Amino acid sequence: MGPPNRRFWSLLYPPPTYVVVENQIQHFVTMSVPPEYEGQKLDRIFKLTNDILELEFENTDEFRKLALWKKEF
Repeated sequence: MGPPNRRFWSLLYPPPTYVVVENQIQHFVTMSVPPEYEGQKLDRIFKLTNDILELEFENTDEFRKLALWKKEF
């Protein structure tokens, strides 16, 4: 079947909308569910330790939200 038609790539694979500043990823939201995030800049703290990437979404006195990815060989 081959790769998708290039004119649809911007829908399937949009260009990155983030920058990395020190230990933060600053994401500029262009599309979102829920839509109230659209147009906002979200700052995410990340840490790379060995083969594990930790991305923090929220950190309050009540709870901490994060995602972990591990590189597999």
